[in-house]
Amino acid sequence: MFRHVVHCDWSVRAAGRWSAEAHRGPDGGWRASGPAGVPEPAALVRRLGALAADGPTLAAFDFPIGFPARFGAATGYRDFAAALDAVAAGDWPEIFAVAATPAEVGPRRPFYPARPGGTRLAHLLDGHGAARLADLVRECERPGPEGGAAGCMFWTLGAQQVGKAALHGWREVIGPARRGGAALWPFEGHLAALAQRGGLVLAESYPGDGYGQLGFAIRRKGDRALRAALAPQIAAWAEERRVVLDEGLSAALAAGFPPDAGNDDGFDAAVGLLAALAVVTGERAAAPPLTDATRRWEGWILGKRPGLKP
Repeated sequence: MFRHVVHCDWSVRAAGRWSAEAHRGPDGGWRASGPAGVPEPAALVRRLGALAADGPTLAAFDFPIGFPARFGAATGYRDFAAALDAVAAGDWPEIFAVAATPAEVGPRRPFYPARPGGTRLAHLLDGHGAARLADLVRECERPGPEGGAAGCMFWTLGAQQVGKAALHGWREVIGPARRGGAALWPFEGHLAALAQRGGLVLAESYPGDGYGQLGFAIRRKGDRALRAALAPQIAAWAEERRVVLDEGLSAALAAGFPPDAGNDDGFDAAVGLLAALAVVTGERAAAPPLTDATRRWEGWILGKRPGLKP
């Protein structure tokens, strides 16, 4: 399938962007490395292009790659890939201007609010003409059997907010990579078929779900001691699956991912990489629910199993 796998924990802040990589050897085993900071998105795009020139490469990012189907249908585009390409081409500049007032929220400026203070979730729902939050949440963002719910991408406040990171990632990484020929999973085909085609494949991850996918239980990932306590279990998981953790990654694990390894952002980058490898090697199913909404608009989180209906 793939020769290279990259996982990125993403943020608008350079200090919050970290990546980890794995490369398949001639014997079929994998060697994982990282985490490494990603101060310049353009450098990452070049790195992904170089890996893809060497062999099929999967790059997963922990920000949404898809729209809620209800919203997608209101955009006027054919599907999410077409909408994203329009964003990358500069044909939808308003989407990057996060709405500052309730009156600005709508199909062209779906993200809200630009800053805290006097804002309510009801403003977002009213601007979208939605009766309930479930109308603005993708199926893959709902609670699953191994993880909790992800936040609504359009609401840009709180610990779970991912909207601003998504906008940044779409503009700085996904758009440029698409212009270089990268494919979008699952919008443009099954993962195995895209790998067979070669080049770079872009996918969405969610480390919060990845812990459960791998069988790792952690109560507070922000606690360095708890991260370090999980190191033996992670190392054993890798060894059983012929994944060699290089010296840097092994040291980061043992130390609980200190600041120079990204703290919990570096931890997410590494765990997300292992979760992606579980899919690439066939341990986890790659196929999302085959619904029209998923294939056209919503996409799916790599390795996630379908969860609860709204």
